[in-house]
Amino acid sequence: MRRDYDGRFAGFRINVESVPRLPARVAREALGERRPQIALWVNFYDDQLAYVSVVEPTADRNAVRIRKGADPSGEMVTVAARELPWDRTDLLLVCPGCRRPRRHLYPWQLIASRVVDTGRFRCQACSGLRFASQGSYRSALHRALGGPNRYVPLPRSPWEPQVMNDPDAILRAFPGEITIVRR
Repeated sequence: MRRDYDGRFAGFRINVESVPRLPARVAREALGERRPQIALWVNFYDDQLAYVSVVEPTADRNAVRIRKGADPSGEMVTVAARELPWDRTDLLLVCPGCRRPRRHLYPWQLIASRVVDTGRFRCQACSGLRFASQGSYRSALHRALGGPNRYVPLPRSPWEPQVMNDPDAILRAFPGEITIVRR
């Protein structure tokens, strides 16, 4: 990883909040209802369907299979329960790359300064994604002077999916954009 003279990250970055992310709640719903959940990401700018994944429960209840669109193979992702205060538990997705429990997995990775849709879901660190605010420190004077590097605060807007489990409802919501393949 490239660093500047102060030891901070210096280089190309993709804002993690502008990439589709799969929250662990989708896996929790799939395991709880014991039926596939279809995650749909809609483009911010034109309300068109941008990305589709299917999260299916497995027989052992300790994993889910995540498929991209109509891909029949998919990828097995383990789930882990984490204890919370007041006798509650939270379900997390275990990243297949680093094997650490995470709240979100991302289908796009940064590879050689390009965003690539590999179809494999990884955590933020394994995907090479960073927040827009990560980088060099800028003093108050530097921010006040502005110039070509004037910092404009970006709104926090993570790209969360719409989750459905009825194919007919999806066809009604996105007419002409998606084809349901029944096996």
